[in-house]
Amino acid sequence: MKKVTIILTFASLIFNSCGNSNSSTKEKELEIRELELKQKEEILLSEKKRELELKELELKSTGNNGNLPNLQQSTNKKFIAIIQDKDGYTNVRNGMSMNSKIIDRIYLGEQFEVFPSTDDNWWLVYTPSNIKGYVHNSRIKIIN
Repeated sequence: MKKVTIILTFASLIFNSCGNSNSSTKEKELEIRELELKQKEEILLSEKKRELELKELELKSTGNNGNLPNLQQSTNKKFIAIIQDKDGYTNVRNGMSMNSKIIDRIYLGEQFEVFPSTDDNWWLVYTPSNIKGYVHNSRIKIIN
């Protein structure tokens, strides 16, 4: 009788620990799934935000400010531009980021070629010294 009680107690402990292990595994699976869903949600939100920014830019470019052309009509079109910067110059960078290396400068009054790029905030430019780089669109004023 003592042996049966010990065996039953031992079996109960094993069963309960398996149940707890299974429960904690399910909790971990749920946490992982929740994280995956949050990541997907963030990606979708950033895509929607990007779409809205593109629509805003399109509306601005067809509005009264006259600085930017309509990008949908001119994705491969070349423009002539000048710099609009209170410093009297703007930096040309080797990438589409403020952290990218400065490779040239364009000064007020200098005309240069500009092309819309894949990032609406940064435009591909060819400087007067024929250097290819990127300039933030807030510094560019289209003149043609």
